[in-house]
Amino acid sequence: GDLCVCAKGWVGSACNSSCPGTVFLVSPATEVAEVCSGHGTCTSDKTGEARCTCSPNFYGPDCEVYCTPDACQSRLQLGFWMCSANGSCVCLDSDSLVGWQAGQPISGHYSGPTCEACADDWWGTHCSIFCGCNRHGRCAKDTGLCQCYQDETRGHFSGLTCEVCTEHYIEPQC
Repeated sequence: GDLCVCAKGWVGSACNSSCPGTVFLVSPATEVAEVCSGHGTCTSDKTGEARCTCSPNFYGPDCEVYCTPDACQSRLQLGFWMCSANGSCVCLDSDSLVGWQAGQPISGHYSGPTCEACADDWWGTHCSIFCGCNRHGRCAKDTGLCQCYQDETRGHFSGLTCEVCTEHYIEPQC
């Protein structure tokens, strides 16, 4: 069989799938200036659809979103953060993905409006030690002891790991 050699900005076995983020100089019939918003490479997936593989620090289906440690830190003044899959700044919540704080790489599980509090079930200097409050309480950042929820929204829990309902409250919501 014949093998098509696709023009820039087109992929697929019949060269009929337009790359995301393709910018044509005048029209699709003329020269292509860039694909994937100029920040990635375009290939076709198993179904023949065009997909971008973004360059580092670029996100989104068209590689149009830019996200870096400096951008999140200076723009949002976040403590411990990472770029999400769509390129937005979010609180760091991973053991394997590396986030940034004051220009230094770190890992951990953070929450709060400035990403400086430990997320539920995590404690320690970098919120990287699991404490197991069963998602029914927060860990004391310095000791790891569970501080069980006692409110109408999240429930009323007790026990060393917030594993039981507080007296006078019943499961499943306590």
